[in-house]
Amino acid sequence: MRTASAFLSVLLTAIGLSAAVAQGQTESGFPQCKEDGSMPEGYNQCVCIKAVTYRGEFDDPKTVFRVQLPKGVVGIGGCTSGDGFKIYLTRPGSDEPDGDFPGNKIWVYGTESRRVTFQRIIEGWKQSWKTGIEEGRTTNVQLGPPEQTSLASLSAIHLKATWTERDEGTLISEMIVANHPQKDIVYQIGIVSPANRWEKNHNLFQAVVEGFRYLPQ
Repeated sequence: MRTASAFLSVLLTAIGLSAAVAQGQTESGFPQCKEDGSMPEGYNQCVCIKAVTYRGEFDDPKTVFRVQLPKGVVGIGGCTSGDGFKIYLTRPGSDEPDGDFPGNKIWVYGTESRRVTFQRIIEGWKQSWKTGIEEGRTTNVQLGPPEQTSLASLSAIHLKATWTERDEGTLISEMIVANHPQKDIVYQIGIVSPANRWEKNHNLFQAVVEGFRYLPQ
């Protein structure tokens, strides 16, 4: 599904975090990543020869956070350990997404970047939807009011949207974004799900949010 990845990449670009999802994506038409996980020159995406999988716990010392994964759930990372992971919601416990809806997922990333204001995050989020509408990819977009929340003990912003995708029906997305209080690191946990699977998928999203921990300096 193009909307989920396009939505994420446009928003991350708007807040200066695009590098977090470029490495390890598995869209066709891109070359294989190098053995060290890096991208060939001239490309901003590559296909992992073998993606890293996580069970039980994800731990990234570089961006100083960890996530306790629910039992039976598999996180799929990039070509090398760290930075973040995705959970394909359609087939939890498997390394492969469900072929009929590969964009139905939860994502978790920690990215080394200048800490950004919540206002800038909100502006980038709104711009991502404007772009989708202008390109004809999304209709019936309804944006919930941005809300202050928390991620572990961090102050965070919570964003929610509902829209219609031409071939996929009604979709719902939520995203929580927070800054590390001492380091230039931005954390993001998000979900895209069909409306008719929302309740079950959102329960898993909540479990991932509750399992998130950052390491103070």
